Amino acid sequence: RAGERGEEPREEGDAAARRTPQQRALLTALALLPPLGFALSDPSIFFSALDNAGTYGILTLFGIIPAAMAWAQRYGDGDAEPGDAVA
Repeated sequence: RAGERGEEPREEGDAAARRTPQQRALLTALALLPPLGFALSDPSIFFSALDNAGTYGILTLFGIIPAAMAWAQRYGDGDAEPGDAVA
């Protein structure tokens, strides 16, 4: 218990700092090798997956976020005055 010994409590980000180089290499391989295998075996599958992933990203970026921003501006908590600049 970090608090009882006078130490600062650990944050969630500390887990990445405690990984050994072998663990980092394994995680990197697990993240990169499956897509690389698909891309090398049949590029059309990989490009189709990229196209679908991009479609959802663009939908979020240009479809959902502006609507959510307009909703928040119109129905927000009311802290801002009508003439206040948006930071």
